[in-house]
Amino acid sequence: MRGGKMHESVAFDSYTRAGDGYGGFAEVWAEQYTCRAEFVYDQGGEAVEAAAVAEQSTFKVRIRSSIGADAIRSSYRMRDVRRGVIYNIREVDNITNRKMVYLVVEAGVAQ
Repeated sequence: MRGGKMHESVAFDSYTRAGDGYGGFAEVWAEQYTCRAEFVYDQGGEAVEAAAVAEQSTFKVRIRSSIGADAIRSSYRMRDVRRGVIYNIREVDNITNRKMVYLVVEAGVAQ
Protein backbone atom coordinates (compact mmCIF):
# COMPACT_ATOMS: atom_id res chain seq x y z
CA MET A 1 0.00 0.00 0.00
CA ARG A 2 2.93 2.32 -0.42
CA GLY A 3 2.95 5.27 -2.74
CA GLY A 4 -0.83 5.45 -3.16
CA LYS A 5 -2.88 8.54 -2.71
CA MET A 6 -5.66 8.99 -0.23
CA HIS A 7 -8.49 9.91 -2.61
CA GLU A 8 -11.40 8.43 -0.68
CA SER A 9 -13.42 10.08 2.08
CA VAL A 10 -14.52 7.76 4.89
CA ALA A 11 -16.39 8.10 8.17
CA PHE A 12 -16.28 5.84 11.21
CA ASP A 13 -19.40 5.23 13.31
CA SER A 14 -19.87 3.56 16.69
CA TYR A 15 -23.05 1.99 17.99
CA THR A 16 -24.25 4.38 20.66
CA ARG A 17 -27.16 4.85 22.98
CA ALA A 18 -28.92 8.18 22.29
CA GLY A 19 -32.02 9.93 23.58
CA ASP A 20 -35.09 9.36 21.41
CA GLY A 21 -36.72 12.72 22.27
CA TYR A 22 -39.47 11.06 24.30
CA GLY A 23 -37.53 10.36 27.50
CA GLY A 24 -36.30 6.98 26.30
CA PHE A 25 -33.22 5.79 24.49
CA ALA A 26 -32.48 4.24 21.12
CA GLU A 27 -29.40 2.40 19.89
CA VAL A 28 -28.05 4.23 16.83
CA TRP A 29 -24.88 4.53 14.77
CA ALA A 30 -23.16 7.83 15.59
CA GLU A 31 -20.33 9.31 13.54
CA GLN A 32 -17.08 9.48 15.52
CA TYR A 33 -14.39 10.37 12.99
CA THR A 34 -13.94 11.29 9.30
CA CYS A 35 -10.78 11.31 7.19
CA ARG A 36 -9.20 10.60 3.81
CA ALA A 37 -8.27 7.00 2.99
CA GLU A 38 -6.64 4.73 0.44
CA PHE A 39 -8.47 1.50 -0.51
CA VAL A 40 -6.61 -1.57 -1.77
CA TYR A 41 -8.65 -4.57 -2.97
CA ASP A 42 -7.49 -7.68 -1.12
CA GLN A 43 -7.13 -10.55 -3.61
CA GLY A 44 -5.39 -13.24 -1.60
CA GLY A 45 -6.15 -15.84 1.01
CA GLU A 46 -8.93 -18.32 1.70
CA ALA A 47 -11.06 -15.83 3.63
CA VAL A 48 -11.08 -13.51 0.64
CA GLU A 49 -11.95 -16.36 -1.75
CA ALA A 50 -14.83 -17.42 0.52
CA ALA A 51 -16.01 -13.81 0.69
CA ALA A 52 -16.00 -13.59 -3.12
CA VAL A 53 -18.30 -16.62 -3.33
CA ALA A 54 -20.67 -14.94 -0.86
CA GLU A 55 -20.49 -11.65 -2.86
CA GLN A 56 -18.57 -9.84 -0.16
CA SER A 57 -15.83 -7.33 -0.90
CA THR A 58 -12.79 -7.21 1.34
CA PHE A 59 -10.44 -4.23 1.28
CA LYS A 60 -7.33 -3.11 3.05
CA VAL A 61 -7.61 0.56 3.97
CA ARG A 62 -4.88 2.96 5.00
CA ILE A 63 -5.51 6.19 6.93
CA ARG A 64 -3.19 8.64 8.65
CA SER A 65 -2.69 8.15 12.35
CA SER A 66 -4.31 10.73 14.65
CA ILE A 67 -6.13 10.78 17.96
CA GLY A 68 -9.41 10.01 16.15
CA ALA A 69 -7.88 7.27 14.00
CA ASP A 70 -6.22 5.61 16.97
CA ALA A 71 -9.61 5.41 18.71
CA ILE A 72 -11.14 3.25 15.92
CA ARG A 73 -12.11 -0.24 17.07
CA SER A 74 -13.35 -3.33 15.24
CA SER A 75 -16.78 -2.70 16.83
CA TYR A 76 -17.08 0.46 14.68
CA ARG A 77 -18.26 0.50 11.09
CA MET A 78 -16.71 2.42 8.22
CA ARG A 79 -18.71 4.34 5.61
CA ASP A 80 -17.50 5.34 2.17
CA VAL A 81 -18.88 8.89 2.21
CA ARG A 82 -18.98 9.32 -1.59
CA ARG A 83 -20.54 5.96 -2.48
CA GLY A 84 -22.58 5.36 0.68
CA VAL A 85 -21.19 1.83 1.12
CA ILE A 86 -20.98 0.53 4.69
CA TYR A 87 -18.13 -1.76 5.74
CA ASN A 88 -17.67 -3.91 8.82
CA ILE A 89 -14.23 -3.44 10.32
CA ARG A 90 -12.53 -6.81 10.70
CA GLU A 91 -9.08 -5.69 11.82
CA VAL A 92 -7.40 -2.51 13.08
CA ASP A 93 -3.60 -2.18 13.09
CA ASN A 94 -2.34 1.02 14.68
CA ILE A 95 0.91 -0.55 15.90
CA THR A 96 2.87 -1.54 12.76
CA ASN A 97 3.45 2.03 11.56
CA ARG A 98 3.25 5.01 13.93
CA LYS A 99 2.18 7.33 11.08
CA MET A 100 -0.57 5.12 9.61
CA VAL A 101 -3.52 3.00 10.72
CA TYR A 102 -4.27 -0.06 8.59
CA LEU A 103 -7.74 -1.60 8.48
CA VAL A 104 -9.27 -4.70 6.95
CA VAL A 105 -12.89 -3.99 6.06
CA GLU A 106 -15.63 -6.03 4.46
CA ALA A 107 -18.77 -4.97 2.58
CA GLY A 108 -21.76 -7.13 1.76
CA VAL A 109 -22.21 -8.62 5.22
CA ALA A 110 -24.91 -8.03 7.81
CA GLN A 111 -24.34 -5.21 10.26
